Amino acid sequence: MESIIALAQAILPSLAGPGASVIVLLIVLFGVGYLLQKTIIPALVGSLEQHKADLQSIMLSHDADRRAYMESIEKITDRLEQLGDSLEDLGDRTSRVEMLLDLDSRPAKPKLRTKGD
Repeated sequence: MESIIALAQAILPSLAGPGASVIVLLIVLFGVGYLLQKTIIPALVGSLEQHKADLQSIMLSHDADRRAYMESIEKITDRLEQLGDSLEDLGDRTSRVEMLLDLDSRPAKPKLRTKGD
């Protein structure tokens, strides 16, 4: 029993000093590493994968919106071209009508009377 007490008296000062702090540090580092490996890193990986999937769905939605926008712009352009053609045709008709009205509104030339009339 005295040998156990002598051994404990020889070991306890080194366990209570700098050696103990190194052992505690190693235990804490092991615990932090284990925590990172088993919980935090897998959670981050899952979160990043979900974020990537969300971005892909946003991009697909954006592509569909862009196609719809481009189709709308093309339809508007076609309608504007048709409207421009119609206005041009209307302008031509208006010019012809004005020309006809100008011809009709000219005073008639008086007929010269001859002695026989």
